Amino acid sequence: LLLLLLVVALLSPSCFAASNFIEWASEPCFPDKGCILNGNFDSTSVVTIKGKDGQKITTPILQGSQNSVKFVIPKDEAMAVFSIAVGDSNEYMLNAPRLWWALGDMGNTSTVGGYLRVFGNSLFVPPTTSDSNDALRVMSDDDCGSSLLVLQPTGNVNVESSFVTIPAKSCSLYSVTFPLATTVKAGEYLVSLQSNLASGNGTAVKSPMRTIIGAIPGNPRAQVVTTWKIVSTNDAETRMHSKDHVVTLPASGRLPPNDPMDEAMDQALNTLKDGGVLQLDRGFYYFERAIKVPHNVLIKGQGKDLTSIHFAPMNGTNNAPTAYLMTSTPENYNTWQIQDFSVYVSGSYHDIIFICNTTYNFQMSGVLVRANSHFCNDYTRVNGVNVADMYSKNKDGAVVRVHGTNFQIINCDLYGVGSVIQMQNSANLSDAVPHFNVQKSTAWTNVHGAWYGLIANNRLYNGEGSHVMNQWNQIVFENNTVTGISIEAGGQAFGTGPTGGIAAHVYHAFNNIQHVWGGDREVMTTDDAGGCYFGPLESLDGTTATIAYDPVPGGHWAGSGALPKPPFYAAGGGWEGTQMVIVNGTGSGQIRRIMTAGLYENFTSLNRTWILDRPFDILPDDNSWVQIMPYRGRVVFHGNSYTDTGAVQLYGHINEVIFAGNSGERMTGFIQWGQWRGYISKNASLLGGAFGVGANPSFKVQMLGNSHRDQGIVNYMGQNKQWPGYGADEWWNQCPFAARDSPWTYGAPYIGLNITKPPIAMNFLSVFRGNQVKGMGGLWIGWFATDFVVEDNTFAFPPTSSGVILENTTNRILVRQSG
Repeated sequence: LLLLLLVVALLSPSCFAASNFIEWASEPCFPDKGCILNGNFDSTSVVTIKGKDGQKITTPILQGSQNSVKFVIPKDEAMAVFSIAVGDSNEYMLNAPRLWWALGDMGNTSTVGGYLRVFGNSLFVPPTTSDSNDALRVMSDDDCGSSLLVLQPTGNVNVESSFVTIPAKSCSLYSVTFPLATTVKAGEYLVSLQSNLASGNGTAVKSPMRTIIGAIPGNPRAQVVTTWKIVSTNDAETRMHSKDHVVTLPASGRLPPNDPMDEAMDQALNTLKDGGVLQLDRGFYYFERAIKVPHNVLIKGQGKDLTSIHFAPMNGTNNAPTAYLMTSTPENYNTWQIQDFSVYVSGSYHDIIFICNTTYNFQMSGVLVRANSHFCNDYTRVNGVNVADMYSKNKDGAVVRVHGTNFQIINCDLYGVGSVIQMQNSANLSDAVPHFNVQKSTAWTNVHGAWYGLIANNRLYNGEGSHVMNQWNQIVFENNTVTGISIEAGGQAFGTGPTGGIAAHVYHAFNNIQHVWGGDREVMTTDDAGGCYFGPLESLDGTTATIAYDPVPGGHWAGSGALPKPPFYAAGGGWEGTQMVIVNGTGSGQIRRIMTAGLYENFTSLNRTWILDRPFDILPDDNSWVQIMPYRGRVVFHGNSYTDTGAVQLYGHINEVIFAGNSGERMTGFIQWGQWRGYISKNASLLGGAFGVGANPSFKVQMLGNSHRDQGIVNYMGQNKQWPGYGADEWWNQCPFAARDSPWTYGAPYIGLNITKPPIAMNFLSVFRGNQVKGMGGLWIGWFATDFVVEDNTFAFPPTSSGVILENTTNRILVRQSG
């Protein structure tokens, strides 16, 4: 009895001093627009608002529950950072900047004279606009108003004042760029962003003075706190190579040359083993083996039209394609660059350019790649193999495979019959890169995805997937043109891959993506994240959460636990940096990151105690269930165009994701598709997208100001290519905007235990606002979707009078002015 009382005390929300608490809001919240609050609420009927003039007003709650409140800021209020409260709740600064992550001109570092870009939500909010879609524009210089970067020295910076403020160069809701003048002192700083909006308190509102948080190389715990570092341009960390040591490698006068140039390349690079520049002349270079670039070396041509490298077809072990054609030498820390030349590959390949796990400060600019293993082949049979089978059986990999930290791929022109830019999961790395063996090399003990990168202003041509964003963290992908060039040309996947981990902090903006014909035609998908536990908590004490039953490795990886160590393994286990989400009941919608996991690396020692990064603001009760799953969130898709493609779909789990100002033409549509995938079992499939992985919710999603035209193209036509197909097509032929679960009923009660799954929504706390259907179709909300705001969407030829279809299974959907 005493133990039972202790458990109840630990879980009871009555431990809070106030019965109301605001944990999250669907920001920015404009006057006369619907706003959702997530938290814990009683029967209070009004929201108290203090606006720009400092006067308190109240506005009615339009829909309310224990976990959510919906209200509208009065139309005559000026846009501001509003101080709001619900009953006796905490004071919540609505529309204050939400700083998620940052990127410097050196990745996780900035240089004096360089820049610092910050990313998040409500970073710059146009103060005079009455149109929420108008707020999606990117502005510059004086138009950024009083949006300021605030740097607080940490004690090792010699500055005259305690704060340094820097005005913005360009700004939007989701990204603000600050140039760092040469007068800025090198050192370490805490970073904050001052809002351009006035507040009811009469003072400028800043994001919390905090450090930048993100996945830190060498430490997999995603919530590691670190100051932002600004370094001098003379600092050794910023010197990519020695400009004083230049070696020139003469070109061949003909192609192919009389002899390959491998020995000459090896000799030249050996001369530069301490760093420098390898200068390539105008002309041809022909190689029959891979190029391994030493630390601190730049290989520079005369321009992609004047200098060309040609690789002969070459095979590795068991006649498989060579693992890579250009990479770094296997030091524990390697910096290298390639610039201004072309690469031609006519044989099969695994990867062309491999940016390995230990690479820091890689840069690739002005490089053209043409990788076509079908070059000069006839269109029926090649070496006795039917061409129809080649697309599925060949082993052509990526033009660029990325694992490094602090990298740039800019102003390049990349063509590959496989994928173009990709991250490889660690299970396959030992086969792909023999001298970086996963099991034996300390360099690969903690294989990770791509961290702190800029991929911008490129032209990408893909035969398979264009850019696979598995385990990307702190990545900007912007101003690229992506074109499919085969019947198997696929799209992008944003996820954590079959070996789990973290995918977060990605800014995917102003890209032109076209011609996706292969696979499921998904131009962007988040495929299910999987999970290792879905069920109740036994107890909760601060940051220590004890789950009621054993976690199940088979729920996320193989049932036998046979895979090599997944990424992000540290001494405590393999799930550090992932998340525990309260998916229903009291406290629903809260996310906490895992600091110490209850799953250990041999998959046999199971511990029910998990350590969180911080306590829950709202304690769950004994009716609340949690899901432990990889972390995927805080991602922005802004201003992209999709033409002749399939679906943009949030398939399975993702949270805090924004789609704003994107357009689709002859594409399937935009869908929020969180899913119940059946009870976790020890026989669950390896793939995260398969059944038996528990709850994969999609929540805190905002679809804002997107447009769609020329309806009538389907996503895909079923596994057997038979009409009418399955999946999204069942409703997207009518509605290019949708939010639905899938009616899976797979699985017995949890691991055979006789407990009942509670009511749970797989899509919740989301906003569809200002979207436009310029052809046929409407907006469909169904299958238990809960707590949505649907407003100001327009439809040229709607399927109903309002254009909005609500299934009777939905709960608390606030529909305003749609039609």
